[in-house]
Amino acid sequence: MTPADYTLRRTTQAHTGRTVVTVTGEIDLTNADDFATEITHLPGPGPTIVDFTRLRYLDSAGFAVLDPMLADGTIVIVLPPTSPLRKAADLVGLPCHPRIDLVP
Repeated sequence: MTPADYTLRRTTQAHTGRTVVTVTGEIDLTNADDFATEITHLPGPGPTIVDFTRLRYLDSAGFAVLDPMLADGTIVIVLPPTSPLRKAADLVGLPCHPRIDLVP
């Protein structure tokens, strides 16, 4: 079994100065804590926009690390309705926006 891997691509919104992090790959038990640490230590005005459009896999450990970051306003999540992860996100009640341009 190969450990899950992800990459982060950080950009800054010109009109808000907020950080947008595009996540590619997979987040699971093997790397969920590392992912959470990286996201919570990003500089810039918040909340950070986490774009899961390119994320292929997110297990329960991944969902679990998102909960406190959402609760304290550290992040907002973008997950399009066409994502294979959207059904699971809806089942667990993960608040997410369908597109970056719809994030308030």
